[in-house]
Amino acid sequence: MSKTLTPENKGDKVAEYESEMSLTPPDSWWNVGHAYFCFWMPEIPGYYNVTACVCDERWPDLDLCDTLPIYFKPHEAQGAKLEADPTTIEEGETSTVTLTLLDNHGRPATWDKALVTLTITGKASFTTGGKTVTGWTDNGTLQATLVCEGAPDIVTVTADVGGHWFPSVQIVQMGPVTEFSIPMSQGRNDISIPLWAKDPYGNYNNTCENVFASLGSTVQSVYHYDAAEEEWSVWMPGGTPPGEEPLTEIIPGEGYQVYTSTSGTLTISGTFIKDQDTLPATHKVVKGWNMIGFHSLNEHITPRTYIEGPTGRKTGIKYQEPLWSYHAGYRSTGAAVYDKEYMTPGWGYWVYITDDAGVIIPQWE
Repeated sequence: MSKTLTPENKGDKVAEYESEMSLTPPDSWWNVGHAYFCFWMPEIPGYYNVTACVCDERWPDLDLCDTLPIYFKPHEAQGAKLEADPTTIEEGETSTVTLTLLDNHGRPATWDKALVTLTITGKASFTTGGKTVTGWTDNGTLQATLVCEGAPDIVTVTADVGGHWFPSVQIVQMGPVTEFSIPMSQGRNDISIPLWAKDPYGNYNNTCENVFASLGSTVQSVYHYDAAEEEWSVWMPGGTPPGEEPLTEIIPGEGYQVYTSTSGTLTISGTFIKDQDTLPATHKVVKGWNMIGFHSLNEHITPRTYIEGPTGRKTGIKYQEPLWSYHAGYRSTGAAVYDKEYMTPGWGYWVYITDDAGVIIPQWE
């Protein structure tokens, strides 16, 4: 038995399927009641002629065929996915968002159509203007391009696919490259950096050598305390002393003690966010004394808002006031108590946590 499957409308939509099945009958009789065969359903909807032929090599002139027109309709879309490329953008850059309809096997449903509305939540807009785009899918897809508005943010794009599916995708905006300076006094300075640092070549580089390059030979040592591990680590320009835990990177959201031989200015350039894996660096704290940083450029955030979280996004962390931050030149006595109403970008702090461990979630800006 052989079969062919061809659509009535020729051209680039022609699809042909062929297979053969041979039957060897007994010497005295041959009786075929039913025969079944399967074939792949074509992806293009329409009428197809299915032809079945029965033949026997002993009677080559025997050729019994029958043709039956059958209408094939592929499965309707059973879902949708939303993707973005790239998923991390800087100021002025764009990202292309693609909505794809899917069949029940998770494959693109290129034959189906749906009315789609894409909506942006966050500091970005579509290049066509506004924060929404509506249109019909073409070959099962719909694309739109958004542009970064400059400020650091997590932008979420949500799709309404005919009121049936609502996939979403996130795009990280790193914000503009910013230069930030921290005044340094001779002696000890409790600091933190609010940016992911870049080197002179424009590459992200948070090594101690790059972060403290602007201080030159005046930087003597940098210390960091990990409260969870109850462990100090240290970096010195000449190398880590024997037996000490080496400090290799300076991370936003962490606090550091920096010792300098003279006063000066620590200057770094970078972005508030680096990529999907380094969204504002959350900081884990445990019961007792913790050394934390201030990962923000906002000069109007109170210690309570930063540590316990703003209204509607409380972290559950409880701490004992006040915070402490030591700067040799802050007062004539070099006092450590922090008595300001708002936290200072670029400063590091000691805070006493009164309950179990928690996670500080930094402010966006």
